[in-house]
Amino acid sequence: MGDIMGSITDIVVDGLKYPFNDVNKYLGFGVIQVIMSVLFMGAFASTGYYFLQAYKTSVSMGLDMIDWSVVSPAMIIVSAVLFVLGLIVFVYISGYEFNILKFSISKNNELPAFNDYVGILKDGLKMIAVKIAYAILPGILFLLGLMLSVNDNVGAAVNVIGSFILAIAIIFAIIVAFFLIMATARMVDMGTLRSAFDFREIYELISNMGVVQYVGILIFLAIAIAIINLAASAIFEIFGFAVALVLPTALASVFLVMILSSLLIDSFTSLATYRVYGSVYNVAQGNYDFNESETDDSQDSEDTSAADSEEEATGDVVDSEEAAAEDVVDSEEVAAVDDDVVVSEEDDVSESEDDVSEDKEAEADEK
Repeated sequence: MGDIMGSITDIVVDGLKYPFNDVNKYLGFGVIQVIMSVLFMGAFASTGYYFLQAYKTSVSMGLDMIDWSVVSPAMIIVSAVLFVLGLIVFVYISGYEFNILKFSISKNNELPAFNDYVGILKDGLKMIAVKIAYAILPGILFLLGLMLSVNDNVGAAVNVIGSFILAIAIIFAIIVAFFLIMATARMVDMGTLRSAFDFREIYELISNMGVVQYVGILIFLAIAIAIINLAASAIFEIFGFAVALVLPTALASVFLVMILSSLLIDSFTSLATYRVYGSVYNVAQGNYDFNESETDDSQDSEDTSAADSEEEATGDVVDSEEAAAEDVVDSEEVAAVDDDVVVSEEDDVSESEDDVSEDKEAEADEK
């Protein structure tokens, strides 16, 4: 159990740290998220505005039905163009997530580049196609159960059956979601759409990893992402409230919070999530080394220790050099003193010799 919890923690922590491997690309991906949010918001807001105008006109004219003639074709075109552009950006984001998976599976710690626009869009279409295919059956069951459970005209027994189908649809959707994660990773690794629907191979991958470990990683990731998102959202909401007190309209603060959430939260969630998905796939294949993240951390600490040791060694060398210089200075001073002593002794000897010669000269004169 301890090994399982350790592996779960290692994988999730590695995913949460991944966006900060390249902050510029992290923020660049966030800008793309902002663009998508603005486009979709503009499309839906303009559509809602046109609907509201048509509704007000119909009410003022006493009409029983909404008069859509007040909505000009130009307005509809603007909403449609914004929506289509938003879809294109959404496909691009899906393709970038495809590349995150690819980098994670190949154990590349860098964030993918943005410049292969055509390739990224193609990969995005693959991701969306697989997700739609996996969502069809749970979606049909969910809609069927919902219609039967809320329809009062079919009787209580049918309502109960509808509720039962709805519950089955939700459980089935959860199971499908677990398969979808491994399916998309396998598609990225193998490079074919068919690989995403090889259910026997996908089941074997999950079994090789272990259902407990697989589900545990995904649940732990969901909890960690939820906590981070809630904390960041609370901070953004407080900031937006402060801005609303300054600006004359609350719409500006709502727009600002949306931009910050897309820039920092949505991009972080996508990067961390698909990084973990790639690591999970590697674990299922037996290609994930749990010591890599520990090695990276230990390498950082070793580098820090080496730098400290180098500084200490440099300090010791400097101290030794200073001490040696002081010894040299002291030796020179001692030598100078010795030279002075020798010179003084030589002077004394010469003076003594002079005195002796003078005494001899005096004796000679007396004689």
